[in-house]
Amino acid sequence: MTMNDLCELSGMPRDLCGLYSALVDSDDRGDTQALARLAWVLFAKARMDHDVHDETVGLLTEMRTAARAVIAGEGSPASLGLLRDVLARRGWLPPPDATPLQVLGMPQNGSGSAVARGQRSP
Repeated sequence: MTMNDLCELSGMPRDLCGLYSALVDSDDRGDTQALARLAWVLFAKARMDHDVHDETVGLLTEMRTAARAVIAGEGSPASLGLLRDVLARRGWLPPPDATPLQVLGMPQNGSGSAVARGQRSP
């Protein structure tokens, strides 16, 4: 069984599988310079993943707070203000003339909405 087979079975992402394979090979050869380079690559990836995690937790906290305000305010226009602000800052507001059904049918690709990022809706 090859390293790629093991990675495939474990569900490990391909980029990590390649790094892991290079790490094992470097260790087998006793190549300390290659091990050091790979350690920095892994450290940089871990740091980037940590930053993405922190950003995601922050966004979820914002969204949870905004959603709770909407529920507490029973959907009043004032209670929607925080939610609208959070969505606008992320560029996630739907076009002003979109119907709820159109919004539900829009692709969820994470790239924002038809309203430009940073643009506020009236």
